[in-house]
Amino acid sequence: MLESGTAFVAPIPMRHPVPAADPHSVEVLCTPNRTLSRSSMQASGWRSSPVSPCSTMAFALFLVSLAWASAPSAQVGTVVSEQKISEAVGGFGGVLGGSQFGWSVASLGDLDGDGVTDLAVGAITDNDGGTFQGAVWILFLNPDGTVASEQKISETAGGFGGTLDPSDLFGASVASLGDLDGDGVTDLAVGAYRDDDGSTDQGAVWILFLNPDGTVASEQKVSETAGGFGGTLDPSDLFGLSVASLGDLDGDGVTDLAVGALWDDDGGRTRGRSGSSF
Repeated sequence: MLESGTAFVAPIPMRHPVPAADPHSVEVLCTPNRTLSRSSMQASGWRSSPVSPCSTMAFALFLVSLAWASAPSAQVGTVVSEQKISEAVGGFGGVLGGSQFGWSVASLGDLDGDGVTDLAVGAITDNDGGTFQGAVWILFLNPDGTVASEQKISETAGGFGGTLDPSDLFGASVASLGDLDGDGVTDLAVGAYRDDDGSTDQGAVWILFLNPDGTVASEQKVSETAGGFGGTLDPSDLFGLSVASLGDLDGDGVTDLAVGALWDDDGGRTRGRSGSSF
């Protein structure tokens, strides 16, 4: 049986302030264990990753927002408090089923203008439109880390106008692009690494231009056959397994993007590669 998924928001004491431009940075921690007790978390092999490499059948995700120490005696790196978000906890009002909610996360800044950072969360085995097509949830947060409201984005929800196919795993990776189109609203890159444009499992990335309410104003697919991508992808490259914003790398005033292709065969079987999209 697939896991629905859970998330925790936990302020951690820091020795130094977070830069003002990004006061709510997010660190993603994952473990291949189902056990969620605090002792097991400490004993397990946690590691940071922009997209969870953990088993699709058993993993948990914790969202950790950085904060200053609440007292001089607080140990740097310890948890001050935490807030779990799941179908049953934290004010989340959506329906998850076995969608593996929490597979990927990205901070969106203050999307709705209420002064609180909001969050994008991937749910790669969501079945809207077809089996395992995937979805992304936009979570509008309260200051205490609970969910004030949510907006689902899938082939059948949230204004998304693209076409997804079964097992695309839309939402496998997410990255904030800042205000890419200059409309004052943060935009989002979403990986769908088992998209079949060109051939089986070559992968794709969707650029979502968002509205302040978390719905999609428009979208642009990037794959071997769409979006002006000039690179060569092969079957099972898994382009889009990870995505990361690079800021304005080439100085043209537009945010650029790094995209992982885990099983690219350049230099040998499944050596992998990453590419930068301008």
